[in-house]
Amino acid sequence: DLTATYWIWKNAKEEVVGTNHYRRFWDEEYMSNIELDDRTIYISEPKVNFNVNAITQFIDCHGKYGIEVLEKLIKNPDYPLRKEIFQSLYEVNFISGCNMFFCHKILYNKVCDILFSMLFPIFFESVEEIGQMDYFQRRFVAYLSERIITAIMLNSNYYFGNNINVVSVPYKMI
Repeated sequence: DLTATYWIWKNAKEEVVGTNHYRRFWDEEYMSNIELDDRTIYISEPKVNFNVNAITQFIDCHGKYGIEVLEKLIKNPDYPLRKEIFQSLYEVNFISGCNMFFCHKILYNKVCDILFSMLFPIFFESVEEIGQMDYFQRRFVAYLSERIITAIMLNSNYYFGNNINVVSVPYKMI
C-alpha cells in the first residue's frame, strides 16, 4: 500500500488520485453519489473502534519499538509531525486503516510530503531491527503510517488550513 502511494505521489498526472487496498475497495454506491471536491481529502472510514486509544492498540499488537522511534523523531522540530498532533492519537480509539485516501493531486502531494518525511527516517533507522522481526511485525512502518495519516486528518486545519475538509468514505472488504 505504501509503495503504491509513493508511486502515485511521484508519478501520477491525473487530477484526482488515491489508492484502495488489497481486497478493500471504495464503496461504489457511496462513490457514485459524491461530487469530488478539490478542497476535500477522502479517507477510509474507521472500521473498528478499539477498547483502548490508537497508540496503546499499536503497542499491544506491534510492540513499543515503532512508537518509541516515532516519538524520538517528533522531538526534532525539522519533522512535520508535531508532538501535540501525535498526542491526539492518545485521545481517539480508532484509525483510518489500510492507508487508503484519495483527493486532488495537489492535496495528495501535501499529505505524502508529510507522511513520507516521517516514514523514511523511521524505516532507515529501523532496518536492522526489521530484519529481526517476524513477517507480520516487519510491516510496523505501514501500521505506523495508519496512525500518522489519522493524526494528519484529525489535525487537517493545522496542515492544510481551515478550508480543507476531511470526509470518511466507506469501503468494502472482499
